[in-house]
Amino acid sequence: MIEVRLVRHHLTPILTDRARGMRDEVAEAKLWYFLCNRRLNGFRFRRDRPTGPFAAQFYCFEAKLLVDLVTDAQSSQIEDDAARAHWIHLTGHRLLRINSREVHQHLVTVLGTILQNCCERTGA
Repeated sequence: MIEVRLVRHHLTPILTDRARGMRDEVAEAKLWYFLCNRRLNGFRFRRDRPTGPFAAQFYCFEAKLLVDLVTDAQSSQIEDDAARAHWIHLTGHRLLRINSREVHQHLVTVLGTILQNCCERTGA
């Protein structure tokens, strides 16, 4: 049997810079406006949050929900990250990947999807 140890990673400047470097600035700013200050049904989101050994653009601690905006060029690259998927599964998190084009074209639908995931995970 393989034993897996979860290591708590602290915020470091390198992880924070990496998290900030992976963004579609316009789509992220637009989505952040509706997620910050508990605007989405009272759920608290953090931006550019390193969680474990990985970085998430938006993170809701209460729901253990990671939200990443991806561009068309990034979509296949992130799917192949087996280590990240394994870590998410072990820690009970859920990753919600949203195409940045969807934020621009269907913002209300994207916010509804995020809210639905938060409510399902918290029982709210």
